[in-house]
Amino acid sequence: MRCPMTRWSASTRRSRRAWPPNSRRWSAWRRRSRHSTFPNSSRRRVVASLASTGLDAQLGEAPLFTAEQVARPKPAPDIYLLAAESLGVVPEACLAVEDSVSGANAARAAGMTVIGFTGASHIEPGHDARLREAGVWQVLERMAELGALVMRWRGERRAVAEGRRWRDRLPGAGASS
Repeated sequence: MRCPMTRWSASTRRSRRAWPPNSRRWSAWRRRSRHSTFPNSSRRRVVASLASTGLDAQLGEAPLFTAEQVARPKPAPDIYLLAAESLGVVPEACLAVEDSVSGANAARAAGMTVIGFTGASHIEPGHDARLREAGVWQVLERMAELGALVMRWRGERRAVAEGRRWRDRLPGAGASS
């Protein structure tokens, strides 16, 4: 199941010009994919932040998961596991976009692939290195580049799956050595 599980930062004001939600590709991606928002804040604060940036309209009916819904907030993986379960997908089939090291650690601990986002207004120079140290798959500077990374991630996952199917057809596959 497709699940680019995305955690959108409400502080993407600096990169908002590069934000793709009005594009046809964004609209098509949003219709095909299950996505949600899950910051490490209270629901009230998140709703206000999304409204002030205009992201509420862009995210539409995407589920919102907040720190109040779990016993252990980030860096524990609980919020990511709750979101995956609520969307009916396994965490390994999810792609998370995170701007914080604790969020990246949480998503990785849940078993998700993580894109580190450095285009938010609160991000300091050198944050990309901290995200890489946390083990993110790729670092994203502008949201306009997200679609290409999602497609690349899907292609890599498809190639791995096809490789497994090919190996499974080999004589002796599955036999213990």
